[in-house]
Amino acid sequence: MKTYKTRQREIILSLFEKYPDRCFSAKDIIENCDINVGQATVYRTLTKLSEEDMLRRFRTDGGCDYYKLACQNTGDCHMHIVCRKCGDMIHSDCDFIDEMTRHLADAHGFLLDTSRTVIYGLCKSCTGENK
Repeated sequence: MKTYKTRQREIILSLFEKYPDRCFSAKDIIENCDINVGQATVYRTLTKLSEEDMLRRFRTDGGCDYYKLACQNTGDCHMHIVCRKCGDMIHSDCDFIDEMTRHLADAHGFLLDTSRTVIYGLCKSCTGENK
């Protein structure tokens, strides 16, 4: 698949690079960002960038897709925990994840790619547990 480096693609990708820990929906980009890119172009570009592994796509129960800059072998890869309702994302790089990854390798011969691993559930806000 040939990749074209269009101005619109670079604008959208630069937004993700500017906020590497943030997730954006197409609607977020269209409505709230200071970029002048058409709606169809935003959706098409997000799809292409996720197919090229530049972005990771996460889907909520409501069917809304959120995108985040993908880990590019920077050594900062970690598992993601995503709220099914609001799309909020938590980066999980705790000792438990390391322990689980080692267990999968040692006991099952399975090498987990934490940069692509997503656990879906509900965040504190969506379960009403704002403590």
